[in-house]
Amino acid sequence: MGLANHVVADPLAEAMAYAKRIAGLPRQAAEITKRLCGRTPLTTGHAGGAGAGS
Repeated sequence: MGLANHVVADPLAEAMAYAKRIAGLPRQAAEITKRLCGRTPLTTGHAGGAGAGS
């Protein structure tokens, strides 16, 4: 669509600031959020999770 809702002076600096903010979050919270957004499979090899073949 080509829509923009936010313009910044330095996109790279904004992206790095956002990445640092995400990196500062608890790891488990970030993983759960990624799963809920469909960015990673639910079977990542964690103990107790539903793995392949179960």
